[in-house]
Amino acid sequence: MSERAKGVRIEVLRDLLKEAQEEGLTTTSEVCNGLIKPRTEEKQCAYVDTLPSDLVADATVFVSHAWRYDLADSVDVMEQYEAEHPGSVFWFDLVMNSQHGVEERPFEWWCHTFQHSIEQIGTVVLVLAPWSSPIPLTRSWCLFEIMCSLNAGREKVDFQIRLPAKQEEHFVSSMCKRSDGALKALVGVKTEASEAHLQSDRENIFKAVEATIGFQKLNTMVNNHMRDWFLDQGLRAVQQLEPLVKRSKDELQAASSSNSNSDSKSDSNSDSNSDSNSDNNSDNTEVSYASRCHQFANMLSSFGQHARALSFYQRALDIRRAVLGEENVYTADTYNNMVVLLSTLGRYDEALEASSKARAIYSSLFGEDHADTAGTYHNSALVYRAKGMYKEALENYHKALGILLKVNGEECANTATTYSNIALVLDRLGEHEQALEHYNKALAIRHKVLGEDHPDTAGAYNNIANVYDSLGRFKDALACYARALAIRQRVFGDDHPDTAATYNNMAVTHKLQ
Repeated sequence: MSERAKGVRIEVLRDLLKEAQEEGLTTTSEVCNGLIKPRTEEKQCAYVDTLPSDLVADATVFVSHAWRYDLADSVDVMEQYEAEHPGSVFWFDLVMNSQHGVEERPFEWWCHTFQHSIEQIGTVVLVLAPWSSPIPLTRSWCLFEIMCSLNAGREKVDFQIRLPAKQEEHFVSSMCKRSDGALKALVGVKTEASEAHLQSDRENIFKAVEATIGFQKLNTMVNNHMRDWFLDQGLRAVQQLEPLVKRSKDELQAASSSNSNSDSKSDSNSDSNSDSNSDNNSDNTEVSYASRCHQFANMLSSFGQHARALSFYQRALDIRRAVLGEENVYTADTYNNMVVLLSTLGRYDEALEASSKARAIYSSLFGEDHADTAGTYHNSALVYRAKGMYKEALENYHKALGILLKVNGEECANTATTYSNIALVLDRLGEHEQALEHYNKALAIRHKVLGEDHPDTAGAYNNIANVYDSLGRFKDALACYARALAIRQRVFGDDHPDTAATYNNMAVTHKLQ
């Protein structure tokens, strides 16, 4: 039986970080060259070999990280894990491997060291930063560690993604402003573009990936874990404010009850200011909570969790109507975003009502010739199309397109979407050549504006394939479906409704050939 992989206790890493900061050393690489190597130079050993035995034990966590990180980020993640799992012992390559003669060791040595340690330890924590463009996914050795973890399966290796606290804060801040950051991060996952210090290591790692699961599956597996993490963090961001919302409401109710039961009168200006501040604090908290619910719903919707997304939109809408009022742009935003979900769930009348309310608010605030007003025409058309009312759908799509071309021009993602949806209706009406023309316009815009690897570009390929099916051009259809499937698998995974739909479309086309 091989010897158990060892690790160090959190105290070792805390002390190392403190010394590094005192010396002005920041990244893991700088700490290696400025502290670790000088201290182990004489014995040519690993840092762990210089430590007292009570600080070393069988490892319980393998830490995967990039050497370009600040050491503080990696230690922060280990501190988080230690707080949840007291007594953890960390396998951290900076201290566990000798940093002397690194380039002289063959690839097989490193391969065995990492794989053996991962399988023995059974828990891998990937330090991910920055959340929007993670460095580890650009480094070949991190890629190898991820592959070993995922290849072993969940029953053997618990693979976790964790972010330093400041990155979690950045994610929450970003989510509160825009919800598409998570989707963009998933689109950006391209493990086949990773690099290594030694070109030979990169080549060997790539061979290992291609000989086992392949890059497409690896990208999908990484995205699955990242998507789960984004959803967990999004829910946490919402839940963080729930106690504050409840406390604000309770305090406001208590103050109101106290005032109504009091027989004495105090200075009216003082009372007025006090009540106003209480109301403002409560309102601000509720508005922030509503914003998080709305953006989390956007994220859920983009990941195909429609019913769950609708429940969070409803929370946001209830608060925005109560606090901001009906004639408010944020209230309109929530109405507008609910339209597609209600239609997807077959609740067409509710969807049209929400679209009408959003359009009335936008028109009142911004006028007819505004992108937001165009969006409501577009969403109404989606509902009419779902109901099979194609004449009404085309009327609304053309209204939306006219406004968008006037306001944003041709090279705009929303313009592309409108072209695409006009094409869909034309295809349903049997106007296949016109449909193909509009779909190709949408694809060209999406290529230019969003890039090849965006889900909307995948949608364009899928739609063009549908028309090819109608025209009997089955070979062309399968080629387009394949491009759509590759993007959707990597970004969304196999469990997403769009991925499943593409599989189904390909199966039907194969039968038609």
